[in-house]
Amino acid sequence: MQGGKPHGLGQYSQPNGYSYEGEWVQGLKTGQGTERYPNGDTYVGNFLDGFRQGLGCYIAANVHVNPDALCHDLLILQCMHAAPETA
Repeated sequence: MQGGKPHGLGQYSQPNGYSYEGEWVQGLKTGQGTERYPNGDTYVGNFLDGFRQGLGCYIAANVHVNPDALCHDLLILQCMHAAPETA
């Protein structure tokens, strides 16, 4: 914590199933991290000022996107193929 805000490596979770684990700078997700969403989707990659930014991998329930080129949460480039089903 720095100035009452997350700073450095840390974790955050909500009762609805959302979680983030990774780097924080003055309370904002910045650097490498992993977001897990209530619907089971996961994003692993770079963040800047609280937004997904740059290279990363977004894994949806039935679709795999790799790499992501994101700019303030807007998907700019995506390569998609079906993710393998799990037992």
